[in-house]
Amino acid sequence: MKNNPSVSTNILRLRALHAEMDNAILACYGWQDMDLRHDFYKTSAARCGLCPPSPRGGS
Repeated sequence: MKNNPSVSTNILRLRALHAEMDNAILACYGWQDMDLRHDFYKTSAARCGLCPPSPRGGS
């Protein structure tokens, strides 16, 4: 199923690695105070695994 938040352990590990990389990049810029809150969020287009709108400049 496309955009299914519950999948195999390999995909869950990949998602965790992406979150670790995002946090490492934030640390490189000195932005450790920014919490990206990685999760699945429902958007007007679809259900996506990404950061909530606020850290990306949305409302």
